[in-house]
Amino acid sequence: MRDRDMDDADGAILFGCTKQAVNRMRRHFDDVTRLRPGPKLMTAVVRRTQGDITPADFSPPVYLILKGVSA
Repeated sequence: MRDRDMDDADGAILFGCTKQAVNRMRRHFDDVTRLRPGPKLMTAVVRRTQGDITPADFSPPVYLILKGVSA
């Protein structure tokens, strides 16, 4: 979303959710309050970004898992 110059409110409109949900989805992988979208919201994100954002984008990269930063 940063690449598209969009804020949380813009994302909420695009994905059909609250701006708080978008804010939680954008948090760092080690933030315990980070939100991984459920199936309905994930589908909306993938479709409305035309596949630019995928389920893999909501999982921490392997190097962070191996460093113990997130899981």
